[in-house]
Amino acid sequence: MDKDNWMRFFRRSKPRQGEIVAVSLVHGGICIAHVQTGGPKLLQCGFYPCADERREQKLAQVVESQGLAGCACRFVLDSGDYRLLQINAPEVSAEEMREALRWRVQELIDFPAEEAEIEYFPMPSSQLPEGGVMVTAVACRRSVIQAYCELGKKAKLALEVIDIPELALRNIASQFPESENGVALLYLDENRGRVQLQKGDMVYVTRMVEFGSRELAAVLISDEKNETDGVFGRLTLEIQRSLDYYESYFDVPPASTLVVAPIAVGTPVLVSRLRQALGLRLTTRVLDTAALIPSSERLDDVSQQRCLTAIGAALRQEAKA
Repeated sequence: MDKDNWMRFFRRSKPRQGEIVAVSLVHGGICIAHVQTGGPKLLQCGFYPCADERREQKLAQVVESQGLAGCACRFVLDSGDYRLLQINAPEVSAEEMREALRWRVQELIDFPAEEAEIEYFPMPSSQLPEGGVMVTAVACRRSVIQAYCELGKKAKLALEVIDIPELALRNIASQFPESENGVALLYLDENRGRVQLQKGDMVYVTRMVEFGSRELAAVLISDEKNETDGVFGRLTLEIQRSLDYYESYFDVPPASTLVVAPIAVGTPVLVSRLRQALGLRLTTRVLDTAALIPSSERLDDVSQQRCLTAIGAALRQEAKA
């Protein structure tokens, strides 16, 4: 693992220089972001529908048809493939940290700890006396990691990194102009989402939202403007709780901006409703990937929603630099 504790599991053959292919597997297909490094520039980005059991064949087909064989590849784990756990850091050396974490998390995961791949990344220190030193541990079945490795190998891609959505979103948010002073990012896919707060490239808070844009869509097109008990009320509550925790636990100035990643339908309405619900507490605006990375063609809201974590994974080195 490199010094920034990225999810780096296996490295394959030497990749084709100057290009990166990032892939996220989603229900009903695969998302691919093809990026030219050194700029960077988004050369191609798209969602390729297929049955879940045929994603291996679809990936190989797209790689062949787009001439991507040999490119460095970064996979983004699906949310159901791993557990993300914030725990007290064991008092051990860096060399012993993974094994210590393995046994620290064994009661918190639903599979044997000896079958787990463990990674971690540091958390900012809390200003509270009882805060202690915390890390975010990532636990994933070794068989899942091996399956992703085989997927890349069969598609003739040079697997470089296996990432998680939280760190892919971190790469996106670290490029926001508001990031240095603290920024919140709301990302919703069709079935779930995340509220994430960070300063610079350090993630402070990441909170899962157990519903997505599909469930929210009916609310956004309704005439009910002041819903407090339903799905929109739950969403604003998750955002408010995340903001409060960020400010109080870490004793930092409040985040001034909420950036909302586009959803397939209703992005302007969602942003308008959030502005009303959150009031003057913070500025709310829409994320536009074109402001982060030049693209061969402008992405619509559907493409940005589906492919955002793939784009974030592709931007990992650029964000770090």
